[in-house]
Amino acid sequence: MLTMMIAAIESDPKREFMANLYVSFYGKMKKKAMTFVSDEHTAEEIMQETFIKLIENVDTVMNIEKTKLPAYVYVAVRNTAFDYLRNKKRDKDFLLLSDFDDEESFAESNVSEPETLFLQKENIRTLAKVLEKLPERDRIILESKYILGMKDSSLAKRFGISESGIRMCITRAKRKAYKLMEGEMAHE
Repeated sequence: MLTMMIAAIESDPKREFMANLYVSFYGKMKKKAMTFVSDEHTAEEIMQETFIKLIENVDTVMNIEKTKLPAYVYVAVRNTAFDYLRNKKRDKDFLLLSDFDDEESFAESNVSEPETLFLQKENIRTLAKVLEKLPERDRIILESKYILGMKDSSLAKRFGISESGIRMCITRAKRKAYKLMEGEMAHE
């Protein structure tokens, strides 16, 4: 699939650049993806998804200094792996929540305090609704900060702003989330 996408690039220099990038970094990208996931098939998917993103941004990638290109590719693989893991965690959380959709399975759970589990389940549902309603940038910032545990300095680099700027973005995103959460709780 990737070779077809590379072949579909209209400009010869861009096509040649991406073909060389593919040949040069394929093994390294897959190896790096394997550091995040233990399944070779999943690592291959992460590597291919990363390449698709690189192809979509070929103009930017071509303008990166040769000495900085390996680091850029590594960060692209890492971010794609984090996206995959975050989505996998979200799917897992959803499946855990759906395990208690009926009262019988809820009552049969091994939890010693069903009231606590019920409140946690409701809080997670409300939070999931709120995150879906946030603008994409705010959602990514909050998920990166509080779910992935990224540091402000890493977030600042990722979004191309200063650390104080990212802290302000986090504060604003949290305010938006709180307002949305209040609205969700008022409707329940």
